Amino acid sequence: MEAHRIFFERPFDYKYAREYSGTLMTPTLWITAAYVILVFGTKAYMKDRKPFDLRRPLQLWNLGLALYSGAAFLIATKEILSTWFNKGLTATYTDINSFYEGTCGAWAYLFMISKYYELGDTAFLVLRKRPLLLMHWLHHLTTLNLVLAGYHYDTHLYSWLLWMNTFIHTLMYSYYLLASCGYRLPAGFAKKITTMQIIQFCIGLSILAHIGVLKLFTDREVHCNWRMWWGTVFMEILYLTLFSHFYYVSYIKDGGKKFVRDQNEKKQVKAQ
Repeated sequence: MEAHRIFFERPFDYKYAREYSGTLMTPTLWITAAYVILVFGTKAYMKDRKPFDLRRPLQLWNLGLALYSGAAFLIATKEILSTWFNKGLTATYTDINSFYEGTCGAWAYLFMISKYYELGDTAFLVLRKRPLLLMHWLHHLTTLNLVLAGYHYDTHLYSWLLWMNTFIHTLMYSYYLLASCGYRLPAGFAKKITTMQIIQFCIGLSILAHIGVLKLFTDREVHCNWRMWWGTVFMEILYLTLFSHFYYVSYIKDGGKKFVRDQNEKKQVKAQ
């Protein structure tokens, strides 16, 4: 199959894009295995070496992801609100074919592709010798495979996952961009982003619960097979657990001493 057809043929061919995404599933498993090996291999390699100064590449990286996320969020917002007003809220995560067609469809495909790109976040952490959390690398590799499968199997609840994720990533990568440029931002902003991520997972689980009820007790058409439903439920619970634990350790345990300590360490790094 020809990947260039997806972006250079008009109108956007969702059926072809779905078929092509299916050919990526096995290679992506190999990519995620290589990702884990490279991440921990590089981490071991960097153990006795000085961190790289990657400030300028990091700024460009964060700028690109902030701009992409903002554009994708605006395009998704238009399509979701249009479906909401015309067909009702439930249709926005059960039967929203228009989300995967035309301009929005191309951006939905880009969202899937962006999950490969975002694996690079980890390279900046490892090469700059920043803490590598289980939450970070596990979230990246599982999200990549889950989004790819969701796209291939025509899982319409992913319209909401894309919508929420791109909104949070717009704020998150903008925050990272400003921080990498040396701007001092309110200390509580990172805490608010983590809070929004936790809320995102709770909303996702609520949508999944409603979809489960619809599939069990109604004849309504729902674009979500049971395998994707169970897989997404598992991942959302996993993410909720990981991010909630991070929130507790960082902002609640011992009065949030870890958060204060991390902020002081960042100030020391900037002063050097």
